[in-house]
Amino acid sequence: MEVVYFDDLLNEHTVYSEVTAVVGNYIETNDATVNGATGGDDEGGTNQGDDIVIGGDGDNFINGMGGNDVITGGAGDDTLFGANGDDTLDGGLGDDIVTGHAGNDTAIYRNGHGSDTINLGPDHDRLRILESNFGADDDVEVRLNGGTIDRVNETTIVVNVEATELDLAGGNDTLSHDTDEDVSVNLLTGAATGFSLTRGLENVTGGTGNDTLLSNSLDNMFEGRRAMTP
Repeated sequence: MEVVYFDDLLNEHTVYSEVTAVVGNYIETNDATVNGATGGDDEGGTNQGDDIVIGGDGDNFINGMGGNDVITGGAGDDTLFGANGDDTLDGGLGDDIVTGHAGNDTAIYRNGHGSDTINLGPDHDRLRILESNFGADDDVEVRLNGGTIDRVNETTIVVNVEATELDLAGGNDTLSHDTDEDVSVNLLTGAATGFSLTRGLENVTGGTGNDTLLSNSLDNMFEGRRAMTP
C-alpha cells in the first residue's frame, strides 16, 4: 500500500505509482493511504478503492465515495462523508459532522473530543464510544429515546445508528443517563439499555425511571435519580 503525504495543499500535485494517482487531495485510483497536512482547511475525496485518509489540523472535508474507507478528520471542525462502502469514520478533535450513507458504517467518538453530529444513514451501522485518553477517568452521559441513544454528553447528536458500543478500558469510568425511561445496566455481562455492549465501566448513574443496576467484582458506585414532581 502506498503512502502519500501533503505539505502544500495550495497547489495541485499529481503522484503516480503502481496503485495510486493523487491530484491535490483526491485519490483517483484504488487502495491508497493519504495523510493530510498539519494545518490548513483541506478538501479531498477518494474513488472506488479501500482507502485510508487522515486529515490535518484544519477544518477538513473528506468524501470517501466508493470502497471500504477509513477516514480520520484530525483536530479541526471536520466534515466526513463515507458514501458507499463499509466505512470507518473518526472525526477526531473538534466539532465534526460525520455522515455514513450506504453500507455498514462505523463511527468513532472519543469521549469529550468535541460536539459531533453523527448520522450513519441506512443499513446496519455502529457507533463506538471510546475513552478520551488511555487510562483516563471518563464520565459519559447518554440520552435515550425509546431505548435508543440519540445524544451523548448533551451536545453530540446521534441519528441512524443500530448498535452502540461503549469501551472505556482503563480508569475509573462512569455512565450516566439523562432519561425518564427505565434503564438496565449489568456490569458483569456488559449489557446495558441502549448499548450493544459495554466494557470498562465501574460506576453508573441511572435516570428518573425504575432502573436495574447490577454490579461486577470491582468497587462500583451506583446512583439513582428522583423524578421531578410538579
